[in-house]
Amino acid sequence: MKLSSPAVDCELGIGADAKYSMVLQNEADPSSQTEPLSVDVAADGSFEADLPVPDGFPVGAAQALVTGSPLDECDDRGSCAAYLVPVQITGDSG
Repeated sequence: MKLSSPAVDCELGIGADAKYSMVLQNEADPSSQTEPLSVDVAADGSFEADLPVPDGFPVGAAQALVTGSPLDECDDRGSCAAYLVPVQITGDSG
């Protein structure tokens, strides 16, 4: 599946060699997730990547999680953003 995000409207302080990490995680069993995929991220926070759905990944509700953003460390208990996309796995990917 293709994941992407446009540029953000704020200064994230992302360096030139920044990377995000992406996983596909089964909603019913969060321990069932893919190996992390390392993705280049632009200074403006934008990225684009193909996150594979491996053979045998459980069908049903899942989520694509993106970590590595400066927003991961947000601790103000109310205004934090996260890169999380709900997805539905509809059949055997093989």
